[in-house]
Amino acid sequence: MGGGTVNISSDTYDAGIGVTLVAIPAIGYKFAHWEGGASGTSDNIVITMDGDKTVVAVFSKVIYTLESRLSPGGGGSVDPPGGNYEAGASVTLTAIPATAYRFDHWGGDASGASTRLNVVMNGNKTVTAYFTRLYTLSTLSNPTDGGSVSPTRGTYDADTVVNLTATAALGCIFKNWNGTDSNGVNPTTVTMNSDKSATVYFTKLTPHAQEPIDGELYGQIVSIQIQLNAGQWVQGEIIANTYDIGAQIQDPNGNVVKELGRIRQATFSLQAQTSGTYNFVIYENYGIGHNFYTLTYTIYS
Repeated sequence: MGGGTVNISSDTYDAGIGVTLVAIPAIGYKFAHWEGGASGTSDNIVITMDGDKTVVAVFSKVIYTLESRLSPGGGGSVDPPGGNYEAGASVTLTAIPATAYRFDHWGGDASGASTRLNVVMNGNKTVTAYFTRLYTLSTLSNPTDGGSVSPTRGTYDADTVVNLTATAALGCIFKNWNGTDSNGVNPTTVTMNSDKSATVYFTKLTPHAQEPIDGELYGQIVSIQIQLNAGQWVQGEIIANTYDIGAQIQDPNGNVVKELGRIRQATFSLQAQTSGTYNFVIYENYGIGHNFYTLTYTIYS
């Protein structure tokens, strides 16, 4: 039932007449054979009316083949891996990545990036599951309190270029990397063509004691010069005795590299990026009257 029809012009014929029968399959079916008053596997036959005839056209479901492929071969698997299915069947495929791989996308007679895929069997289908190799990055700081690395770790697609940035802790300076594409520069990169471990080395600087600097403000701007070489640190504290004051640090080009804002007391630290004269600028916020301040700083070199 529902597998097809037989093309016939009438149901009553004169004796001896040859009647042509044509079996017409429905969508998703194919003609199989004749039964009853006819036989054979041709869908177009002629029968001779030498008596009453009852003819049955037998149809069967069309069977299509589903094949799954993997790229690369060891990147994972597909469940089910394939098989034979009746026309119109909906088959759900699941891509399962192997260890150290991730599923990327489907190809061939399918598309999409979801690990689950529905395939309607309206023809023979070949579907390819594409997987991507993953590699792991880990980082270390030496000494451990010398600074930090960003990112600290991660899992990346093969051939991804990862940017690594080392940030020295107070009183330390970047020395070099080990295990990166360019060990002598910071920031640097790591090309993930295998599992990678990168180590950043820092050098601890020596702090030099400094005497406090006491000063007085009366509506003017004070600029205290500090000589720093690239990589050196300056750490200190400023205290206003009477009123809030403004304070900032400018680099040798006059750019503000540390803004302390309106303060009564504040601590600060700064690592010089270039060599030259840095200016610690102090200014009166109100101009109300005399104000006193104390600046203490230590240079690490």
